[in-house]
Amino acid sequence: MNMPDIRDVAGICFILLLVLPCAAAAGEEWNADYGYGQYTDLFSVGGTSDGGYILGGLAHQTVGTDNAFLLHVNATGSGVWNRTYPGTSVQDVLQTSDGGYLAAAYMTSYAFETSGDYGNVSGSSLLVKTAADGTEEWRLGLDNLRASSLLSTEDGFLLTGWRYGENLTLDGFIAEYDSTGSELWNQTCENLAPYAVLDAGDGGYILAGASSPYKDTPTDAWVMKLDSEGTLVWPKTLPEKAAFCLAPAGDGYIVAGSTATLESYAGEAWAAKLDAEGNPVWQKSLPGVAVYGITEAREGVYVLAGKWGNNGQVLILDASGNLISEEVYKEWGGRFNAVTSTTDGGYAVAGWTRRSGEVQGSLLKFGEPPVTPEPTGTPGFVWPLALLGLGCAVVVMRRAA
Repeated sequence: MNMPDIRDVAGICFILLLVLPCAAAAGEEWNADYGYGQYTDLFSVGGTSDGGYILGGLAHQTVGTDNAFLLHVNATGSGVWNRTYPGTSVQDVLQTSDGGYLAAAYMTSYAFETSGDYGNVSGSSLLVKTAADGTEEWRLGLDNLRASSLLSTEDGFLLTGWRYGENLTLDGFIAEYDSTGSELWNQTCENLAPYAVLDAGDGGYILAGASSPYKDTPTDAWVMKLDSEGTLVWPKTLPEKAAFCLAPAGDGYIVAGSTATLESYAGEAWAAKLDAEGNPVWQKSLPGVAVYGITEAREGVYVLAGKWGNNGQVLILDASGNLISEEVYKEWGGRFNAVTSTTDGGYAVAGWTRRSGEVQGSLLKFGEPPVTPEPTGTPGFVWPLALLGLGCAVVVMRRAA
């Protein structure tokens, strides 16, 4: 019997170790980077009627210039058009019923590199309505308001955000506007910062946020329901948390975020299922620092975009909050801020990475998410070892024969 040469075994094992880590994340179909200005970050993503995507974020150039950034890409991520506007960043963008777009940007006198910008203790916001080709149709300035999210309504759109006061105080802001930007009604919520809003399905709205947007301050998460005119129906509090996103989930909602404020970029990720009255059904601690975006990619399967350490992370949960899969992009670094479901049953994730070596906006497109959990073990690590062992065993057997 001929014994295998250890060099043959080592050679095959080394090749496997080189090839396997280079594989794309499970289900990933394509990814694209966008570099405009000194660095680019994407905070919002949504599907468009032409099968592409509309992206909002920042394209940082210099202080005092137009850094708020809107980008339309096609179905494979290639740019169609882009626009910049006065301000620091586009925080949210949606497609309107006429095929155009509505963007909410905010601006501050602080340089983006300073922590003061994250608090935005002074500044204003800008609503911009565009045609389908990005041509501006109208804009509306909102003084001393930090815009956070948008929602299409039957009469126009809903805007949420907050106004800053003295000594780390603030008032939450919720207002409905018609399609021309005229305000229909508004409500304020003392000491609450709204981050997300969705249609309750009965003419009302569900909002989620935190009691503080300030860096390194204590915070409680909250969820509330408003009727069609902004009157409070019920409020709920989740102590020692901050809620950054929410999504419909059967007869209730899933809300997610971190145990620290958004501007802290720290803490521990979490998610909770609430029933139609806002009562907790389950609460889960999750891997990572925070969840910034969530979508239901298929019935009972939820995709969460966020951050693990200094890296972007994508989590997939089932309807009971069980972790189906976890993907951390350690080779790229960065952060994933938003996620949207796609018409083909998949999903797309947006944020920033250093995949190309520079800080650039990144968009990743995935196919249908899995519906069953991955095998027990460190994600992305156990299966390469199994294949490695199989490859080595085959070499040994052939040489032995």
